[in-house]
This record gives sequence, structure tokens and C-alpha cells, in this order.
Amino acid sequence: MTGPTFSPDGKWMWDGNAWIPAPPQANVLPQASLNQTQISTVANNAGVPVNQLSNTAPYFDQNRDGILQNTELQQAAAAIAQQPT
Repeated sequence: MTGPTFSPDGKWMWDGNAWIPAPPQANVLPQASLNQTQISTVANNAGVPVNQLSNTAPYFDQNRDGILQNTELQQAAAAIAQQPT
């Protein structure tokens, strides 16, 4: 299972552009709350593996509303496509 890229200390997460504070585990969405159709569409458009986006996306609920908006999914896809340097 592949998820987001974390710093060695686990306190930071790569968002595709920069290191951001890693969300607390309580803010990570459960897999059951994900819209797999939406994830598949975003993954295919971004050219990233669907299963990798499905495992990474739960960490990107940036507004903490319990629902992944398209912009949050796109940010998760960017984090996969643009690995840290």
C-alpha cells in the first residue's frame, strides 16, 4: 500500500510543491468515505495509478469537512506525480 510521501520524522508531508505539516491521524479520511469513481477520473486525468491516489487522497482533506473535493484530489495527484527533490 502506497500513500503520501512523509519526511523521515513523519511530521511533514509532500503536497507536490512543498512540504506541509502532516495531518493528525484523526483528520485522515477512512477508505469507505472515498468516491472511487471521482478518484479514478482524477487519477486517469493526472496519469497516476488509481490505487496510489486512493491511498494518498485521504490525507488531503485540507478543509476537514470529511469530503474530498476535486481540488483536494488534484493536489493529492500532484503529490504523486511531482515527487520531492
